Order: sequence, then C-alpha cells, then structure tokens
Amino acid sequence: ITANGRSDLCAEYEGQSAPKTSRLIDSALGGVLFIDEFYTLAQERDGRQDPFGQEALDTLLARMENDRHKLVVIIAGYPTDIDRTLNKNEGLRTRFNTRIEFTTYSPQEIVAIANLIAADNDSLIDTAANAEFLTAAEQLLSQVFKDKNGHDKNGLDHAGNGRYARNVIEAAERARNRRLVEQPNYDELSAEEL
Repeated sequence: ITANGRSDLCAEYEGQSAPKTSRLIDSALGGVLFIDEFYTLAQERDGRQDPFGQEALDTLLARMENDRHKLVVIIAGYPTDIDRTLNKNEGLRTRFNTRIEFTTYSPQEIVAIANLIAADNDSLIDTAANAEFLTAAEQLLSQVFKDKNGHDKNGLDHAGNGRYARNVIEAAERARNRRLVEQPNYDELSAEEL
C-alpha cells in the first residue's frame, strides 16, 4: 500500500487522524506500507507542533510496535527532512534501522529515464532532442542551489532528479498535443504523423 504522506494519513479535524492512519495500516497488514513524503507529517505552524501530523505519527509508531510481525513500513523523502521528522521521536527513529540513500542520477541516466517515460506514453524522443536534454541535465548537475534548509544541492536534485525527467516529458507532450490540435488537418493525420 502506498501513502502520500500527509494527505493519506492526516484528517481534517483533530482526533480523526488516528482512525484514518489505522485504516491505512490495516489495509497494509501482511504486506508493506510505503509512505512517500514522510516528512510532511511533522510540520510546525507558528512554532507549534502540528497536532494532526503528531496524531498520525503516534498511531504509526504504536502500530509498528503492536503489528511488527505483520507489517513492513518504508518511508521516503529527502534525507534532511526525514532526519528532522525522525528526531521528533526517538522511538520512531529506532523503528527505522535500515537506511538507503540514492545518489543523484547521472545526466545520461536522466535521459534514459525520460526515454522510458516517453515510451510508456507511446512517445518518442528524437536524437536531437535527446542531445539537447543531455546538455540541459549536464548544466543542471553543474549548478549548486540552496535547499529550504540552507544545504547545498546540485541542480538535478533541486529539480527533482528523476521527477525532472518526468516533468520535462509531460511538458513536451502537452506542447506537442497543443501543436497537433492546432493543425488544420488534425483529423486526417496518420498515427505515424501524430
């Protein structure tokens, strides 16, 4: 079962996050609960801890202990954000004893990912576009940006790494679709021309 952080674990009103989180955990028993953007559960507002996220975290922690033989929980997110969230509760930190950090994809890997995403959408990237995309990925990799915590981050990571490839392909496909629809003979184009 995949959960997208806050939106799948936190409810609209105090007291409702625990049952919402429990229902999600129940559906994952006997398998794996993957929580993406885990760090969104530990937000602060005006220097105060977020009660909705804390309720979800407390429920998750209790269920990870009580159902430890029936449940695997994997959390994902940016390392500094994950650390900040895990530091909120020592018990939570000790439940995640294996850590896998993925390195930045190389520009060549970003282009390969883009081609896979395009192929999944029945799109093709021509040789010139691949070369241009590779150059853009190389330029991004060479640039350094500050993340929201003030840490240096290369441009590919700042742009989302693999997500960057998907965003570029999706934008290119939208632009292509707009151009095609604006063609006066759009209905007469063959599949190959499209």
